[in-house]
Amino acid sequence: MSSPLKNSLFLLLIILSLTLNTISSTPTNNNDNDNNDKLKIYESWLVKYNKQYNVIGEKERRFEIFKENLRFIEEHNNNKSMTYKLGINNFADLTNYEFWSLCLLKGGAKFKGQYVDDFKDVPQKAVDKKLVKVAIDQDDGREFQFYKSGIFTSNCATTLNHSVVLVGYDTTGDGKDYWIVKNSWGTDWGENGYIRIDQNTISKAGKCGIVATEATYLSQTPNSYNPTYETSVACDSYNSCPSRTTCCCTYTYGPYCLTWGCCPQESAICCDDNSRCCPQEYPVCNTRKGTCSRKKNSRLSIKALERSPPTIVQIFSLAQPF
Repeated sequence: MSSPLKNSLFLLLIILSLTLNTISSTPTNNNDNDNNDKLKIYESWLVKYNKQYNVIGEKERRFEIFKENLRFIEEHNNNKSMTYKLGINNFADLTNYEFWSLCLLKGGAKFKGQYVDDFKDVPQKAVDKKLVKVAIDQDDGREFQFYKSGIFTSNCATTLNHSVVLVGYDTTGDGKDYWIVKNSWGTDWGENGYIRIDQNTISKAGKCGIVATEATYLSQTPNSYNPTYETSVACDSYNSCPSRTTCCCTYTYGPYCLTWGCCPQESAICCDDNSRCCPQEYPVCNTRKGTCSRKKNSRLSIKALERSPPTIVQIFSLAQPF
């Protein structure tokens, strides 16, 4: 028979082992529960906005982006010092870069070929009489992407590249002045399509480029600022690849291409894996093997070419005067 001491030690080891297993498994269980909660929110969001993904694995990839955006929104809203709130909207499955690429593609062509050559004073009181079109910069920030309510006070640059309509101004009960701005992203965004932006700033250009004493207007003819890109291939108005290369779309959103890649060959064939391409002489992509061939099932093949990131071309989209 075993001694009472040995039995006691054996029981102690079992208890200790069970305790350690419980402790080590708790964070995993919590993470699983958190992920399941976010998945339920994601599935409800997919139904609400009628979102469908046709590419295999895209739903899962968008879920990862959705979770990161949700984390960002919750972290912001838990900060009691913020004067505005963020919320989930129909852009919640997009990265910030994809979001602004989509916005520029939808609205950028409207202002193509227009250039700034003058600044005219627009007194603040003019806002009382009619709508004043201005331009606002988004500063590549998710705060603007997911703005829901309150007075927007976050920092943003003053490069003008997103058109909005300044419809008025007001003051809160505690004396905070703000602009009332109408955006073009539908009533699901912001306060039924509007945003209130802080007026009180030390910047001469104003918060997000909205100024109290002057607005940027456009002439009908270009001035001396007329950029050309002779040594590049334009993918769209906002992305370009080096000369003698091919623009390949890497991610589409409906009819729009949000991200591009540059294939190091002219008139190349863009492969469906969104990362490689093939020369014209070997037009058949084998995405599984990463090769290019002259025809399907050909034994003669070459290694597929890798795409490189494009150059972001900054083109200012500014509002027309009334």
